[in-house]
Amino acid sequence: MNKILQILSLVVGGAAILSIASPAHAALTFSETIGSSSNLYEPEGIAIDSSGDLYVANIGENTISEFNSAGTFVTTIGSSSNLREPVGIAISSSGNLYVTNFPNNTISEFTSAGTFVTSIGSSSNLDDPEGIAIDSSGNLYVTNAANDTISEFNSARTFLATIGSSSNLSEPLGIAISSSGNLYVTNYLDNTISEFNSAGTFVTSIGSSSNLVEPIGIAIDSSGNLYVTNYLDNTISEFNSAGTFVTSIGSSSNLNEPYGIAIDSSGDLYATNYGNNTVSEFTNSSSVPEPSSVLGGFTAAVLGLVLRWRKRSSTALK
Repeated sequence: MNKILQILSLVVGGAAILSIASPAHAALTFSETIGSSSNLYEPEGIAIDSSGDLYVANIGENTISEFNSAGTFVTTIGSSSNLREPVGIAISSSGNLYVTNFPNNTISEFTSAGTFVTSIGSSSNLDDPEGIAIDSSGNLYVTNAANDTISEFNSARTFLATIGSSSNLSEPLGIAISSSGNLYVTNYLDNTISEFNSAGTFVTSIGSSSNLVEPIGIAIDSSGNLYVTNYLDNTISEFNSAGTFVTSIGSSSNLNEPYGIAIDSSGDLYATNYGNNTVSEFTNSSSVPEPSSVLGGFTAAVLGLVLRWRKRSSTALK
């Protein structure tokens, strides 16, 4: 009986230990560099369409570079007639591109074929627009670096509201939206991420100078993990869905002033390198299992030992 109690104690102890394991997250490994100075020029924002094609905003030449899912350059979209120092880029469910124009306070819309459609917004509702994201309803959210706010436009591209203020934003740049509709915004000046709920109410601040260094781009994977580019120290910070720092990805050997960031349907990560006109790809090579699956297997194995020990004990007593 004492042995049974010892084994059951091990099960309970094991459960207590395993229950605090880290949530599942991707194991990202640097795989390749995409693009060069021949097709990228001071790249900043990046977005990926449903086919896996990459679209990169070139602030240095007022264009968007398109690469296919294999990383091969396809074409150039836009020109100085419809783009002005483009920074952020997002893609709607229909495949249309939306690009922020930093100095003239507008958003340029292009069809999935790369044809210019219209200009959205003005100085009355945009102020040095940087990051841009689209929610599941087709609403646009744009960070305003100059006045510490986020501008919201509905699916008809009519201005709706201003979110945030200097009390919870500090030169906001990147923006991403979770599956629940919460907004996550990088604050370049104070090395944090601001979270707002779907109603636009400030929730909390994530990160600090210990794990963020001039954060710019931000993306969210299917598990709700956050990935943020650190422009100054050539890394990407990962936070889990609870906002806890997990790890640092990349280094100066494969990142050079990383700016924009995006994740494809396979969980592969792409970061633009402003410093050397390339895009770095990190492949989702594996996944850390959820604690429940580890715990379940461990508990079953130990309970199996208990049953076998009891069977042997009963046989010995006969």
